[in-house]
Amino acid sequence: MKVEEQNSPELRSLAERIEGSRTAMMTVCDAHGQLSSQPMTVIEMDGKGCLWMLISKSGHTARMAPEGKAMDTVNLAFSDDSRSTFTSVTARATLSDDRQRKEDLWSIMARPWFSQGVEDPDLAVLRLEPVKAEIWDGPDSSVLRMIAAAASVVARMPLGLGEHGTHALEPKL
Repeated sequence: MKVEEQNSPELRSLAERIEGSRTAMMTVCDAHGQLSSQPMTVIEMDGKGCLWMLISKSGHTARMAPEGKAMDTVNLAFSDDSRSTFTSVTARATLSDDRQRKEDLWSIMARPWFSQGVEDPDLAVLRLEPVKAEIWDGPDSSVLRMIAAAASVVARMPLGLGEHGTHALEPKL
């Protein structure tokens, strides 16, 4: 994922935690109130903290976000097991058909889904504006995680299993 310089400590912290992640699970709420998740590739985090991805217009998520209208019930979940870091981002999602953004985000890796490239009529851009991030940091070492888990079982309470924090995020547009 390409990450631009962020303008606040909270967005810098978020960027550091998700920068190495190729895939996030994106969850949306459908018209019936049911949650639906799918793996998505976040291509860019712009200087305002917005996350960008390419998406299929005919897919489930695009049908939930008509062009130009924001969805308030979007979540991206990132996991980095090697660093024992887990991040949940609540965001407003907006679908766009912006030709320039398609070109900016396009790579050959998207061709299996969009065979006609940037000209593919099914190709759209999804902009995710983060409003909140929850972060869980655990011990980096698998040995430390195992010791903390064993100590927690004996003590019958969580001990040394990590930290949890929440950041309110409002990108400067």
